[in-house]
Amino acid sequence: MASVRRLAAIMFTDMVGSTALAQSNEAEALRLRDEQADLVRPLFAAHQGREIKSMGDGFLAEFDSALRAVQCAIDIQNRLHERNSQTGRFPIYLRIGVHLGDVEVRGTDIFGDSVNVASRIESLAEAGGICVTEPVYGQVRNKIPYRLDKLAPKSLKGVREPIEIYRVLMPWDRDDTPHKGPTDDISHRLAVLPFKNISPNAEDEFFADGLTEEITAELSQLPGLLVIARTSVERYRTAPTPIEEVGKVLRVRNVLEGSVRKAGTKIRITAQLIDAESEAHVWSGSFNREFDDIFTIQSDIAKGVAEALKLRLLSSELRGSEQPPSSNADAFSLYLKGRVELNRAHTEQDVNRALGYFNEALEKDPGYAAAYVGMSYCFHSLEHVGTGSATGALQKSRDAAATAIRLDPLSAEAHQAICPWFVHNADWASAERENRRALELNPNLVDARSDLREVLRVTGRPKEALEQARRATEIDPLSFATNLGLGEELLHEGRPDEAILHLKNALEIGPELSSGHRYLGVAFVKKGLVTEGIAELQKASSLGGERRSEILADLAWAYSKAARTEEIDKILTELLQHAGQSASFDLAIAGVYAISGDIGKSLEWLGKALRRPPWSYPGLLVGIWFEKLREDPRFMKILESQGLDASGFSV
Repeated sequence: MASVRRLAAIMFTDMVGSTALAQSNEAEALRLRDEQADLVRPLFAAHQGREIKSMGDGFLAEFDSALRAVQCAIDIQNRLHERNSQTGRFPIYLRIGVHLGDVEVRGTDIFGDSVNVASRIESLAEAGGICVTEPVYGQVRNKIPYRLDKLAPKSLKGVREPIEIYRVLMPWDRDDTPHKGPTDDISHRLAVLPFKNISPNAEDEFFADGLTEEITAELSQLPGLLVIARTSVERYRTAPTPIEEVGKVLRVRNVLEGSVRKAGTKIRITAQLIDAESEAHVWSGSFNREFDDIFTIQSDIAKGVAEALKLRLLSSELRGSEQPPSSNADAFSLYLKGRVELNRAHTEQDVNRALGYFNEALEKDPGYAAAYVGMSYCFHSLEHVGTGSATGALQKSRDAAATAIRLDPLSAEAHQAICPWFVHNADWASAERENRRALELNPNLVDARSDLREVLRVTGRPKEALEQARRATEIDPLSFATNLGLGEELLHEGRPDEAILHLKNALEIGPELSSGHRYLGVAFVKKGLVTEGIAELQKASSLGGERRSEILADLAWAYSKAARTEEIDKILTELLQHAGQSASFDLAIAGVYAISGDIGKSLEWLGKALRRPPWSYPGLLVGIWFEKLREDPRFMKILESQGLDASGFSV
């Protein structure tokens, strides 16, 4: 058979974890292989590529230009990233390598050293990543919207000379402020899977759930260790997943799993620390004790994990007091019921049920600081979802948190729980102090990072706010709230393309939540996709919620970009029907007047809103509604009075 030689861009793809999955669930592995093939094949054609052959869980393809090959690789990874963010779906990760070189064509196949190089560099890519060689880099630099980072020179099997390799930095990897410390290396990252309840009584499920959270909190205090938040591991409760895949999805090297059996006054807990790459057991422990020894068991598990990992990544011992959080096992059990109930709460009734458990715990042990923290969280929730029972809820939340701090000054959650009170009263210095103290005590407390993010933004430190948003997403990668927060910060930074990616991630997790559609709508408008933005904001408005007045003002802003003045007037009329009901409505009215260009009316309604203490919507003052007032000294004086700085926002 005659052969032809030509220059080509060669791409290899490989599906991560396919072999391991086939061993545990062959039918699922085949289904996912077919799904990734259905997604990848049309993209080859769309970028004028040619599929050479399929290798079951991967492909060899060629392109007539390096740029088209890399653009195709980026498109593939973006599509898979969006798909993997969908709740309840088993993730698909590909590694992709691209090389440019001379190939020998024989029939429909290609051969040569360049094909061998492309196959070798594919294996260097991270799951969901792309690696390219120096010749490809020379062709695509400054022509794609992503940065290329040079890796250390690699010696590849079957390749004579070391080759310079570059990694395409995808949008979800981007970080303008390089992280320092343990989060750079996945060996410093740990996930605690929900412990299984194997008790005779199915009602003890709450105990296994609560104990998982307590062990997670204990491990979170290990110096130098990033522990994935509960929200992101929750999906693995009902969807058994190979440990290797858990490691890839959450970017962790180690996974802790276990079981709980409770019978009368006896309790048996088993725990195994597993290396996610090799699936080898790093440490295991089995504890048969009286229920009263539960706190000792938690501590022993944390110490066992610390000792097992210390040889590899830790240089410090477990921090904190050896004193148990409560001397009463019944109080602890009631506390766990309250935490589990609160974690799953959707209604005022759910929150009140959790509050009842915390109250019962305090009747058993009046000095139980963690139960006061739980109460604080409940009252804070009632401030937002409650009705009559929410009277004075924020003050009650503050009082409970203050009591918890007095009882246990080393409780990170107690310091974080008091922060909403300071934010509500625009006491930014106190809010920052308490959040930073919480993070000193527990760097993995994701709520503290999210709260600190808001404080940093409204006080004019956007770069620091973005860094906190990124750190929060590292700790809780599969959370609606953290993805929304990161999208919001990128939006304020004037980076709508990246914001859209994370906001779509958030909506895959919580499609029914209006805030996701709201910020995605704003991002679309800022990108110039006004029609799409208006549609998202209309969707957000239809979903309603406690902040619908703000969404309506956002919608008025979007209409202003399309010169749809009649719709703006209709929104203003609707808002005026609710004038005086709350500071939120009055502020939204001020915003719509500002959008319409009626500066006098806007300042008048701002004055009305700010006369409704305490003030609880500070960020809105420096958002998109008041962009026409940025140079007005009267408006700047209002910002100054609230301790705000508009430089933290892009308009």
